[in-house]
Amino acid sequence: MADVPFRVEPGAPVPVVCILKDAHLYPVHLDRVSLRVRYPSGRVRELKFRVDEDISQPLWYRVFRFDPEELGDLKVETFFYGLRRGRPFLVRNDNIRTASHRPFWVLASPHPLPKMKGWHYGDAHFHSSYTRDQAEFGAPLGAVVEVAKALGLSWFAVTDHSYDLDDRIDSYLESDPDLPRWREFLSEVEGLDFPVLAGEEVSCGSTKGHNIHLL
Repeated sequence: MADVPFRVEPGAPVPVVCILKDAHLYPVHLDRVSLRVRYPSGRVRELKFRVDEDISQPLWYRVFRFDPEELGDLKVETFFYGLRRGRPFLVRNDNIRTASHRPFWVLASPHPLPKMKGWHYGDAHFHSSYTRDQAEFGAPLGAVVEVAKALGLSWFAVTDHSYDLDDRIDSYLESDPDLPRWREFLSEVEGLDFPVLAGEEVSCGSTKGHNIHLL
């Protein structure tokens, strides 16, 4: 699947995050990724990025970038070309059955985010790839840092689910009291060249027996 930010700062390239999940169960050969960009003027631009890689890890990602060339709302479509079990496949934007597969829209803004002295934009609620279970998963931190910079953010907080952060590294169905995933998460955050706040979204039961999430 692919994703793009909803806007980019003036002069920033548009990052396109491409993710393959569960390739250790369903290995593929990814030949290339193509982008189709439609500009406000009506011009259409095609870009091709060669990958030529056998992918068999639980979570693989790559960030492709392009210069907006025009300001305004850009319509972006992503196409994955490769082989699965020796047969060619094509995925447009994502292969999630319940998704619309619609194109992405990104604003190549002519203006930077308005700021006062000492003002720092950030995102206080974000799920990374350390949230990984039957229901949802997030993007790798390295990709998110690049997207945050393009958006014009100065920081973000990672608030992955507490019931994911206590899992085993190799299985989200089993917990590990030594918290290896939590420790790996903290180590990766400390190694980033961008201000990232390490947190968690705590799942707990209310007095009415409902599952609630606390930040």
